[in-house]
Amino acid sequence: MRITAGAFKGRSLKSPKGLTTRPTTSRVREALFNILGDRIEGAKILDLFAGSGLVTFEALSRGAASSMALDTSAASVAAFKENAALLGVQAHATILKSDVRKFLEKETLVQFDLIFADPPYDKGWGPYIAQKVFEKNLLKPGGILVIEEGAPLAESPFSKLDVRRYGRTTLNLMMAEG
Repeated sequence: MRITAGAFKGRSLKSPKGLTTRPTTSRVREALFNILGDRIEGAKILDLFAGSGLVTFEALSRGAASSMALDTSAASVAAFKENAALLGVQAHATILKSDVRKFLEKETLVQFDLIFADPPYDKGWGPYIAQKVFEKNLLKPGGILVIEEGAPLAESPFSKLDVRRYGRTTLNLMMAEG
């Protein structure tokens, strides 16, 4: 796994051995960050189902200010921390070993410019995540929610910004009003 652009372009990242994770492909990451463009610069990011942090570190490489990430796997959390140290961005990239549902049920005063979620495909996570992010007001006005799934989301409380399909991967981009 390599970072595709920015300050860390070409740098390899560690990934946990033996897990059945599905990292976001370089083609999909490049497309996503091309769509987001200048919105990444200085952005505060929430990365749900972060794995080893590929999307977090790609965003930081392209100028994001900070990222909070979540994953339930101890091996993924360890790989994320190792990658943050390799890139020297520990102060800008934090990860919590936490269940996404539990996190989204908590009250928080923190808002993000970009929320990226890459849940297991075909498990019904997309509408749930969109609804909870909306209810908890986790996006700043004009902020973007990206849910990577196997199909377009049928429903969302947010304005649809874009839907892009890459093989069996669909990027659902939504925007908070404001």
